[in-house]
Amino acid sequence: MTATIRKTSGFPGFLLLLVLVFGGAWAAQAPAAQGAGEGQDLLLRHREWLKITDTFILPAEKEAFLSLTNERDRDMFMEAFWKQRDPRPDTPRNEFREEIEKRFRFVMENFGRLALREAWQTDQGRIYMILGPPQSKDTYEGTSGLHPATIWHYIGDPLKKLPQAFDLVFFQRGGGGEFRLYDPISDGPASLLVDTRQFNRNNPIEVFQKIKDIAPPLARAALTIVPNQMPSNYRPTPQNTMIIADIFASAKRGISTAYVNHFLNYRGIVGPEYLANFIESDASASLVRDGGRGMTFLHFAILPRHSSFDYDPSSDQYGCDFKLTVGLKSGETTVFQYVRDYPFRFPAGQVENVRKNGIAVQDIVPVAQGKFKLTVLLQNAVGKEFSLFEKSLDVPVETGPAELTEPFIGYGLQEAPEPDYAPYKLAGRRILTDPRATINRADTLVYGLSVLRLPPDLWAGGTVDVAAAGTMSGGKPVTLRTIKLSETEYSPTLTITGETPAVDLRPDYYELTFSLKNAAGRVLAATEANFILSPVAEVPRAVILHSTVPESRAFLFDYGLAVQYDQSGDAARAEEAYRKIQRDHPEFEEGMFRFANFLVRAGNNTEALEIVELFAASSNFRFDYFLIKGLALEEKGAWEEALANLLEARKLYGGDTRVLNALGGCYYRTGKKAEAREALNASLRLASGQAEVRALLERIEKERPEDPPTAFD
Repeated sequence: MTATIRKTSGFPGFLLLLVLVFGGAWAAQAPAAQGAGEGQDLLLRHREWLKITDTFILPAEKEAFLSLTNERDRDMFMEAFWKQRDPRPDTPRNEFREEIEKRFRFVMENFGRLALREAWQTDQGRIYMILGPPQSKDTYEGTSGLHPATIWHYIGDPLKKLPQAFDLVFFQRGGGGEFRLYDPISDGPASLLVDTRQFNRNNPIEVFQKIKDIAPPLARAALTIVPNQMPSNYRPTPQNTMIIADIFASAKRGISTAYVNHFLNYRGIVGPEYLANFIESDASASLVRDGGRGMTFLHFAILPRHSSFDYDPSSDQYGCDFKLTVGLKSGETTVFQYVRDYPFRFPAGQVENVRKNGIAVQDIVPVAQGKFKLTVLLQNAVGKEFSLFEKSLDVPVETGPAELTEPFIGYGLQEAPEPDYAPYKLAGRRILTDPRATINRADTLVYGLSVLRLPPDLWAGGTVDVAAAGTMSGGKPVTLRTIKLSETEYSPTLTITGETPAVDLRPDYYELTFSLKNAAGRVLAATEANFILSPVAEVPRAVILHSTVPESRAFLFDYGLAVQYDQSGDAARAEEAYRKIQRDHPEFEEGMFRFANFLVRAGNNTEALEIVELFAASSNFRFDYFLIKGLALEEKGAWEEALANLLEARKLYGGDTRVLNALGGCYYRTGKKAEAREALNASLRLASGQAEVRALLERIEKERPEDPPTAFD
């Protein structure tokens, strides 16, 4: 976990914007430069960047870059590429970028003289780009009996699967042209000699001895890339080719291309200043049914692997400003979205602890029945960074056999007796969760889940068995606990929690399985979760940022479900949720205006008018008041009265197609065809794909001014 700290004179305001590895032998790999016509429409700096990054860019990255259609997006992608490889993101410098650009300049100045291709495409150029300058060189040019050759001696990096020390030979095959990378297997030692007629070139000992008589270091390097691995039969082994392949692969190893898809998918949502700063994150999410409210809640947490901080010298505090945007999609339709700010400030003395442990944002949101795609976007205004979490959700229906929800996994419990709603809170206690699902032996393994559609007979004799299976211990499950359902007061939706001292388990990667069994021991349903029991004494614990919803504001959950059902096209459930708000909290203006809009669309215009009139004197939602009145009156045929309200709505906001379309319809009905044309044309300028509006406009254009209006839908 890393963090960037920038010193400024104060905090910024809240963020206002919403949101190859090579396979096979190296010799088979052609340079990844753009071919004839590929990238030829790019600006010079973009073509130059493709050359500089050719050895390092992954296929998915290059494909994405070439798919971009404008200069701004390409520039931002280039920045994102470099940031993914920055070894020290907590500093303003990018040492990797500086080194690669420095190497490129050296390559272009030194390796193109004898080649028919650009210097960066030569074997020496590519190796230099990957490995940089060798520790030392041995050069054999003008040496009698040998084709010109040079040995580059390197110290390798075992973390990149390279030998601790290795030698690479370049030679002029046949005595001319550019210096090619020598492969002991495909080229063979005899290829380094000018004349092999005086001895048996198929005798490896004779060939080795001939080269050794001229240049002993070259004789050894001709047989093995690794100096201390001389083959006893003087024949090169395939390991040499594999090492060369690993060298080329090392340039592209360890880079995740997740940011590529995020860049392509979210460049229209995330501000351009954020797009180059995608931060990988750990995240978790679980659905739990709340029997008391009769709804399913999604509890989730997202933990960026790096966060930037600002320093405010006036208060000697550090801080950052997170903006959380949560969206639910059904197919391609966004059915629900909300935005929440999480400003965070902490004393200077805690900066190292926060940097090491990280900052996690948690939240809770009700989810309607059905299948949805969850998108959690977390933006940090400091450093202009963003992280993303996506997950498919399948919320169970209310009928069917008993079922288990997804479990929570935590490392401890925290008492939370207040009657409010909070992430990962069950039965008056919050489960302390870690999106990395890591605990240590000093922790308590805590878990929680719900049993759905529980019949009384199963409650009376049923159990939930909790078992853990470690991968390193052969995967044999060990029962941790058997929970009797009857120990908890009966409810068709039963929420259960449990805990086990982690000291009872050995460090391992575990799968925790929950099995719902009847009185006869038959498994009726099962679910699982994974966690890591770490052997280290101290596991990093992120700072948790979360908000709570007091019981007095819990009607907002009903409102959230109403909107989701409404946007999903489930009118019956939407109306049920709206009417619950109307019954229990009729003073909730936003909910009542949304319900009135729903009623207009459902054809219940009379009730819609009654609802909005209750708020006629309110200064809130004035646009919605006039719009809904106008739409309802239009549907009732009161066109002149509808016009008066629609014109008031247009004064408040003229860029709404609903207002303009309704105005066009009312003007047409009242014989004001010129005004109707003006309103409908204005609507089409805002959204040209409105077929019904275009059809009405074409009808008006064909009619004479004195013709009476004809019926239309």
